[in-house]
Amino acid sequence: MDVHPFILLQVRSDTKDFLKTLEPKLASQSFSWLGFYFVLAVILHLCLHFFPEFFPNWLKESGFQIFLLGALALLFKQGWRPQLQCSGKSIAIFVGLVLLYFGLLWLLDFGAKLSGYTGVVSIVRVGHLELILLIVVAPVLEEFFFRDYLFRAFVWQMNRIQRAAFFSSAFFMLAHFSLHPGAFVLGIVNCILFASLRSVWPAVAFHALSNLSLFFLPAYFPHLAEFVVALQQLQIQ
Repeated sequence: MDVHPFILLQVRSDTKDFLKTLEPKLASQSFSWLGFYFVLAVILHLCLHFFPEFFPNWLKESGFQIFLLGALALLFKQGWRPQLQCSGKSIAIFVGLVLLYFGLLWLLDFGAKLSGYTGVVSIVRVGHLELILLIVVAPVLEEFFFRDYLFRAFVWQMNRIQRAAFFSSAFFMLAHFSLHPGAFVLGIVNCILFASLRSVWPAVAFHALSNLSLFFLPAYFPHLAEFVVALQQLQIQ
């Protein structure tokens, strides 16, 4: 594959392999894809708000993922290929990150307990299809688009991994139609994982683990779960 001169001149040598499966033409289309998504999302949200009876439940719950699937299919047809390789080193680093993640949750839960939170919170229950959507479909589609495509495209356009991570994570948060800092932090962490390990799979796995926290926080970290619920209610008000 020919390498675009811009990449050779502007991007550091350690990022050339990071961009090798993303054609410059596709990288330059990132803002067009974002614009198309947000216009479509706004139209869909308005339609769901004013005419909810005309839309099936599966479209209400999975419209975001359906768009991402279509976008990824078109990108794949145009030559985009995800970074799928995963070494033993990557797996070891990911396992270490997971242990650190649970250690941090334990410390936060202990801190919430000391702050007076009782740990009384309802355990979330969902159906099997919702669970599959939450821990398989959503992490795969969202990480493939926002990390493997959009983040790399921003690296190509901005020539700065830090800046690309910030903006792609901000758009990832806004794409969920919220200003929840958790989505932004998840985006930053997964950009670091992806840029460091050169594979999308650790980001997918950590995204799935984060989504699973909806279930294991109330069960194993109840004081932290109560604090998170209180924080969400404060944001709504």
